[in-house]
Amino acid sequence: LSGRTLDTNFSWLARALEEASVQVGWHTSVGDDPKTIGEALRQALERSDAVVMTGGLGPTPDDLTRKAVASALRRPLQLDEAVLESIRERARRSGRTLPPSVETQALLPRGAQAWPNPVGSAPGLLIVHADKPVILLPGVPQEMEALAEQFVVPYLRERTGRVVETFTLRTAGVYESMLHEAIGKRPTQWAGASLAYLPGYSGVDLRVTVAGADPEQVRAIAARARADLMEKVAPVVYAEGTDSMEAVVGRLLLERKQRLSTAESCTGGLVAKRITDVPGASRPISRRTAR
Repeated sequence: LSGRTLDTNFSWLARALEEASVQVGWHTSVGDDPKTIGEALRQALERSDAVVMTGGLGPTPDDLTRKAVASALRRPLQLDEAVLESIRERARRSGRTLPPSVETQALLPRGAQAWPNPVGSAPGLLIVHADKPVILLPGVPQEMEALAEQFVVPYLRERTGRVVETFTLRTAGVYESMLHEAIGKRPTQWAGASLAYLPGYSGVDLRVTVAGADPEQVRAIAARARADLMEKVAPVVYAEGTDSMEAVVGRLLLERKQRLSTAESCTGGLVAKRITDVPGASRPISRRTAR
């Protein structure tokens, strides 16, 4: 919590869960303190149907998540011989000698299911507590992502039985308040859909999320919401999805067989740089002058 480390795990995991029809309602960051971790877990279980935790599963003294979760759930740590052997086997294959501390990664809260880590030693853990899954993942991004893709996303997708449809309209040259006024009150055919205004560097994104049990109904509501939004704000929409402004400009130049020349002073070549940073978009740039 010192601000020296950027939490990229959450943004990646939130997107992956959304694609798996799992809506993320809360995000909490805590320090390396067992009591704080345990309290955060108890709060999460009170307000959520499932909890995913990342970090603190390594072999060093500040890796405290396993111990904190075991204490909070009153599930004492127990040595899992199968996990220990898999850790040793991984070390043998790589020709490394394991320090004794690594074996602490085979200590699991009672009743935990271990998910084998395809790119590291610390396994992912699943604990179903009071019929709510508590999932523990390593904090190393490569390991977290591999375990999430292989185990977490399929597990939660099957468990929820829900469908989530999202789309994003990217706007430019207009304030958030102006968009809100143009869109106005959402009509009844939007029932079940939520709209988020997401201001950013290039403009305001409009993200619509629809959730439900019936895939056809969810898609129909999303389609109606999109049509209604485009009817009201189409002139300021430059893309749908994740395309940047520069990617759209570069693509339009290529499609129209047009070229762009820039003569930049105060921007120091930034306009041309942003466009040419997009793969393939440098071809329509015929001249670049910066002062």
